[in-house]
Amino acid sequence: MNRKTVFAEPSLEETLVKRVSFKKVHFIQTQNLNVKCWFNDRNRNVVSVMAVQRGCQIFSSGSTDSIRLVNHLCSGRLEVMLNGSWSSVNEDDFDQQDAEVVCRELGCGPPSGLQGALYGGTEAPEWSREFLCEGHESALLKCRSSVQKYSGKAAGLTCSDSGNIRLVDGDHRCAGKLNSKYKGEWRSVDGYNINMKFAESVCELMDCGSPITLRRRRQDSGETVWRLYSSCDGSNLMECWKYPMTGRVFIEITCSEFIRLVNGDNQCSGRLEVKSNTSWSIVCEDDFDQQDAEVVCRELDCGPPSGLKGALYGETEAPEWSREFLCEGHESALLDCKSSSSSQKFCSSGKAVELTCSGRGEALVLVLLTE
Repeated sequence: MNRKTVFAEPSLEETLVKRVSFKKVHFIQTQNLNVKCWFNDRNRNVVSVMAVQRGCQIFSSGSTDSIRLVNHLCSGRLEVMLNGSWSSVNEDDFDQQDAEVVCRELGCGPPSGLQGALYGGTEAPEWSREFLCEGHESALLKCRSSVQKYSGKAAGLTCSDSGNIRLVDGDHRCAGKLNSKYKGEWRSVDGYNINMKFAESVCELMDCGSPITLRRRRQDSGETVWRLYSSCDGSNLMECWKYPMTGRVFIEITCSEFIRLVNGDNQCSGRLEVKSNTSWSIVCEDDFDQQDAEVVCRELDCGPPSGLKGALYGETEAPEWSREFLCEGHESALLDCKSSSSSQKFCSSGKAVELTCSGRGEALVLVLLTE
């Protein structure tokens, strides 16, 4: 039996962080302290968890958790558990067949991008394992492999979404009607008592930015939809479907495409991150001003900025954004602003932008729209 300790933030005593067990947990439900809770992993093995104030002891009989993608559930730098420690994989020794196996093992969709990621501040290994997958294997460590000299760049991988959800008929891939593939069928989704936390989970699974709107929209003709359990918070959508039914209402979600605020008190506050290619980067405090903040808050539909400061980013995995934004304040999106190259590789102050917008007010209320 494998044991791991996963520490939660002190403020999350009643709800453990979703990134339990190296992000391989789909569903976790906890109650108050000192009680048992249960979750299903990707192999549907039921595992007992004892919650305590500062962490959670996980008792697992499975032999999974051999790989992980750092940064996100289905995208990031690939790391493999070898001889009791996590190790990156050499970019030059990783190909499309290897990627197909990794995405399948993680329960994500097929690979949509391969890229080398600079190893960053982590100490690089001298040697790396080259995997020789044929593409049909169920796990990466079941592929043939050999040991090779490490080149200095780690393999980065993006799998397509979660393989089970998508947003359709919107202005971009991060906006539209929520669809889910369940029991082999793609259908729209409806449910009561959902909130912006649910939308935030969907945006995260889609590797999009912060949630902007959540609506239940009425349509003229009825269609078969997946109905959500009323208690679903989005932490594991595959555990939320109750039954198919004919309905005239569906869930519509809009997430930002390229910016997000993370680790804040709500969806309108937190550390600013910007998406470039397939990775999320922090923005240096020295390269961000009031005009930039006005554009970010407007893009997220969060009202005007009410607080702008630098926060020590410490253990964040995100690299620094390499350009300085030169917004004039009237732009509709941060990436519409002019920018200039920055020669620095690290934030000179060691601080990342932390932003608080005044909030959406009534925009956070779930609205039923009729057409």
